[in-house]
This record gives sequence, structure tokens and C-alpha cells, in this order.
Amino acid sequence: MHHLSATLFLIVLALVAGCANNRHAPERPTVPPLPEGLRDGQKFLEYYPDASKRAHEQGRVVAKLQIGPSGALDLPIQIDSNLTDAAPRLEEAVRKILRGWRFEVGDKYKTNVTASIVFELEPCGTVTQAPTADYRLNLCLDPSPWATFNFAAHPPSEFEEQIHAILIHGDLADIDFLEETLGLRFRVTRPVPSPYSSGDDHALHVLVTPTTVPKTVKVTGLGFESQAGAHDRRIFRLAFIPVQCPDIAMWAARWKIPSSSSQDPHGIASFTAIQWSKDHGIKVSAVYQHGGCQMSLSQSRGSGEPYSSHTDGGLISATPLLRGIGFIVASGDIRDVARAERALYARFTTSGPGAFGVNYELQNIIAGVDPVSFEYSVNDTGMEPSPFGAFIAQPPMPADRTARFRLVIDTYHLCMRRAQLPSELHRRGVRFRRQSKDGDDIYLIRAKNQIRVRSSMFNGCIRDVDIAQVTDVKRSLAKR
Repeated sequence: MHHLSATLFLIVLALVAGCANNRHAPERPTVPPLPEGLRDGQKFLEYYPDASKRAHEQGRVVAKLQIGPSGALDLPIQIDSNLTDAAPRLEEAVRKILRGWRFEVGDKYKTNVTASIVFELEPCGTVTQAPTADYRLNLCLDPSPWATFNFAAHPPSEFEEQIHAILIHGDLADIDFLEETLGLRFRVTRPVPSPYSSGDDHALHVLVTPTTVPKTVKVTGLGFESQAGAHDRRIFRLAFIPVQCPDIAMWAARWKIPSSSSQDPHGIASFTAIQWSKDHGIKVSAVYQHGGCQMSLSQSRGSGEPYSSHTDGGLISATPLLRGIGFIVASGDIRDVARAERALYARFTTSGPGAFGVNYELQNIIAGVDPVSFEYSVNDTGMEPSPFGAFIAQPPMPADRTARFRLVIDTYHLCMRRAQLPSELHRRGVRFRRQSKDGDDIYLIRAKNQIRVRSSMFNGCIRDVDIAQVTDVKRSLAKR
């Protein structure tokens, strides 16, 4: 028992002695606060040498600082050559920036510190700071609003991550990867003559038509194409309209790559583009207009065609589409949206009336129809823009009330023969007058409304059906 008491006494004595020692242990010096005027590197952009800007010089300068008894820095300021990767002009700029500042002094502050100062052109964040430096300043000439944006508080959206994955993959001709990444599904042909080619482009193409569309992009305006380019190259392009327009300048700032922007001289639209990698990388472009936007991914590559593991040569029955078109025309008024939806097993939506009528967007794929050129519009305003009115401030002018419905058909998977369309109109009791112009067939139906159906052919199949209407013909004639 006596032995146990002695042991406890020694333990308590050691603890008390330790506490006493800790109470009197000197504090380790800390880094003195950075003078307030030095905390924002952007205030010192005037020190970025003009010669360095012209020569595109950027980089990191690490300075060794000795703080004197008064708080002033001992001169000359020394540069740590092992951690510095900038040109001598930028080293001299750092000496000018730091000269004349005073730091707090005292026993609790270090007198030997280091400062890492980064000079950047555009974008910000491409040059790394010295991780062991006591102070870090950034001088960046990037004028974008994203130069000081807190990206950590605004993580990328799923759509941004999908586009980023495509850019990293770097092959816009890989249809399988596009489908997997974006949640799309395409109907893909083997190399065939293109129904859209013009001029001297007689090369074979792989035709790609969407069949399934994710929620991130709209059906209308979605398409993939390959075009013959210069020097035996081919240009691949994926075009789409996002449901929510992103700011791709912000994407570029997050990815630390430059972006370019321009404004339409008439103030109608603005344009922003990103080039991912200079050597045949993918270009991301966006056109912002009227509160919406259109985007595209394009790439120039060596001659070749898109790769797909599921080329499809099977035909879709033309009967449902043919009967749907006949039903719309036979109604005598193509403005009836509900009837058009029933006829084509489709859904249409609109953002509301505009200055010159209503434009409808396609919400789902119509079997055998390429949505890239889909159009459905109704103008019951009785007005239209004056010639060049989109570019010059001119008042609108009186016009017919009109409507238009246009379908571009995937002729390699749905073949509607020339004779089938007039046969369907006859079957429905539609009286029409037939004309031919520039190789196209035109069917004129005259009643209260005047309807003109124009069909274009390719390889013996109808490629394009364009239905145009003048509403209430007598009223339109009386107004003239």
C-alpha cells in the first residue's frame, strides 16, 4: 500500500512539472500579417512589364524576404532561383512591387519569409504557386468575370461534365462514345451518298439521325453531320439546343483554357467559342440569342467517317408518317396544333407568341424524321418584318396570315415514294392541282385557306415535305 502511494505521488509531481514547463515554453514565431495594401495582387498590374505582355511572358517568381527591426525589408530582395520559373523582367517587377512595404515585427513573428508572386496573361490559374511560400499573390491580365470566381462553391453541372469528357476523349467521330456520354441514341448508316451534299462533294457519308434524346438537350435542331473539308480532311459537327443555356466562358475558365467572344454588330446575338487543344482538338461554339442559345461541337480530322458499332440498314414503314401528313393537309388548316400532334404521334411546345407569330418546338422524335431542320410556325399577326428589318430599324409591314410545317425525312431508313403522297391526298378526298418546279413536286389546295405542299426527292424517296399555308385567302386578298 505504501509503495502504491509513492508511485501516485511521483506521477502527480511529473504532471505538475510538465504543466509548469509548458506554461513557460516560448511561442514559435509565426508569419507576420501581410500589409493590407499587398493583399490584392490585381492592384499591381501596372508592374506587369509591357515587354513581357508583348512577348507573352508569364510565370512564378519566389522572393526571399528579410524583415529588418523596423519592419522594412532588407535590400536588395533576393530571388529563389530554384523555385522561380519566370523571365528576369518579371523578377525585377517583383522587386519593385515589394520595395517600401513594412511588416509587423516582434518576438512572435518570423523575420525570414518567402513570397510567391504569379504573373499570368489568360486565363487565370494556369501557373501554380510555390506550395511552401509564406505569401502568395496573383497578377492576372484575364479580363473575364471568372478570373476571381469561386469555382469550389459552384461545382460543374452534369451537362458540363459530359461535354468535358467528350473534349478529353478528343474524337467527335466516335458515335458510340457520344451516345454513352450524352445519353443519346442514333440511327447510323453505312457510308452512303448524302442527300444534303451540294456542289462538288460527291464523297460517301455516314448519315446519323437521332432516335433518343436526353433531357439536357432539345429535340428540335439536334443533328450530327460530316462534311468534306480542305486538304483531304473531314469536319465533324454535333449541333444541339441545350434546355438550359450554359455560360461556356465559365466552362473555359474552370478548365483553364482561353475562350473568345464577339457580338453581332446589330446586337441580335453574341458568340462564344472554346478551342480544346490546338492540334485538331474539338471546338465548342455557342450562339446566344433572344434568351436562348444554340451550341455545336466541331472537329477537323483526317479523311474518314464516324465510327459506330451499330450501323442500321433496316427500313421503317412509311405508312404512319404518310397518313399523318395526309391527315394534316386534309384538315384544311395546319394551325391546329392538337391535330398535328395526334397525326404524327408528336408533342409540340412553344415559349409563347413573338412579334411575328408563334414558333413550335418538337418535344419527341418522330420516327424517320431528322429533327435538325424541323419547322412549325404560325403567323396570325398580319404583319412581317420589313426587308432587312432584322438589321435596320424599320417598322413591320402588312402581310398574309401564314403557317408553315416542314419535315426532313431520313431517306435511308424511311422511303416514301413519289406516287404515295398524291395517292394519300386522293384517298382523303383532297382536291389539288399538281406542278413540278426545279425537280420538286408541288400540290396546291385552294379552299378557305390556301395550302401548298412541296416535296423534294432523293434516290427515288421523298426527302423533304414543306407545307405552307396562307390563312383565309379572301381576307388576305381584300387587304391588298
